[in-house]
Amino acid sequence: MYAIDFSSHIIPKEIVKEFKFVSYAKIDPNNYDPEYRIKLMGKYNISVQVIHLAQTQIYGLDPIKAENLCKKVNDIISSIVNKYPQRFVGSGIVTLYDIGFAIDELNRLYNDLGLKCVTIATHYGEKSLDYSEYRPFFQKISSLGIPIFLHPINWEGYGLVEDSKDPGFMRTFGWPFDTTQAIWKIIVSGLLDECPNLKIVTHHLGGMFPFYKLRAYNRLYHEGFGRNLKRDFYDYFGKQILADTAIGGGSVEILMTGYSLFGSKGILFGSDWPFVNEELSIINNIRAIELLPLTKEEKENILWRNAKDILKIDI
Repeated sequence: MYAIDFSSHIIPKEIVKEFKFVSYAKIDPNNYDPEYRIKLMGKYNISVQVIHLAQTQIYGLDPIKAENLCKKVNDIISSIVNKYPQRFVGSGIVTLYDIGFAIDELNRLYNDLGLKCVTIATHYGEKSLDYSEYRPFFQKISSLGIPIFLHPINWEGYGLVEDSKDPGFMRTFGWPFDTTQAIWKIIVSGLLDECPNLKIVTHHLGGMFPFYKLRAYNRLYHEGFGRNLKRDFYDYFGKQILADTAIGGGSVEILMTGYSLFGSKGILFGSDWPFVNEELSIINNIRAIELLPLTKEEKENILWRNAKDILKIDI
């Protein structure tokens, strides 16, 4: 079986110097070289990579620097995609600090740069994604018919989690929480009902939702938080809220938990490379998908068909 890697990050060498970016992880220093990436893809039978800059590289920048970084990275990703159109699909990146900029850059990355996805963060400062000022941005994406890749970032206000002596705790447990709060607010706010064409791919198998789906359902309906939803809570998952398989390795049990919520048409293979080494991010990940107690068609949905359909690409 071959695969489309929906969640493969890139850190272009140009931005490392210009924005004084210092990685928090030991990553492959050749990750920005498309020829190197193509060799890696051939090694593991990956036909296409969707390349993103993780939103964490924007975290902490002031709005103007963040916007400049977005434009720089979008140009770099576009140049790679245009040189290797059969091997790479580009996901542009925007910041929502200024919605006017976000919409302008969205138009540019879609109309001028040929990018087929957009990466956003799970929150911006103290504003969650259900803020009304963000609605025009989501409406624009919905009209374009391109998916969102939702990437978690750090959250603040809880000292035990923010402990500077233990930054790994935030990235291990804080990020799935941040993904979870973003999905909850997106659904409960009615955004998906307002934008029925909107599709959001969540990083790391949807955060906490696969494991707390019953608790979430009970709170929504027994306590009335979901009284204004137009559809059943579970109906949003696998149709508008999707998830990648980037869980830091290969686990049949965890993937099946995700499958119980998203189904085979709501999960996309994603490696998280180069932030996780090849064995965990690619080898064990693909092996776990192949070992799932599912039909061949369902496995193919996860490995490549869902990504092909959502990105509207020919392979």
